[in-house]
Amino acid sequence: MYVVIRPWVDLQDWKIVDGITSYHRYKPGDTYPREGLNPTPERIHALSTSDNLQHVPLIAIPESPETEAAKEEPEMAQKEPAKSPAKEKPKRTAGKKPAVKKTTARKKE
Repeated sequence: MYVVIRPWVDLQDWKIVDGITSYHRYKPGDTYPREGLNPTPERIHALSTSDNLQHVPLIAIPESPETEAAKEEPEMAQKEPAKSPAKEKPKRTAGKKPAVKKTTARKKE
C-alpha cells in the first residue's frame, strides 16, 4: 500500500456510467491502490517517480513509526558539537575611496 502525496486522476482506472467516462480521483492522504485494483510494478514505478504525465512523484511508501524512530537515533549520535561562527573579515576596498555623503544644507550668510 502507498500513500498519495499529490492530487491526481487515474487515467487507467475508469468506468462508464450513463455513457459518461468517470476516472478515479486521488487526493493527498488517500491510499493507493484502491480496493480491487492491482497495478503492475511498472505502474507503481511511474507513479512513485517523475515518469508520469505530471512529471512529479504522486505516491510514496508510508513510513511506520518504528522506521521513523530508527532514522532519528543514528542522526542524534552522529551530531557534532556546535562550532562557534567564524569571524567575518572586513571587506577590503583596494584602491577605492570611502563614500562621501553629500549634504544639501546651505551655508548661513
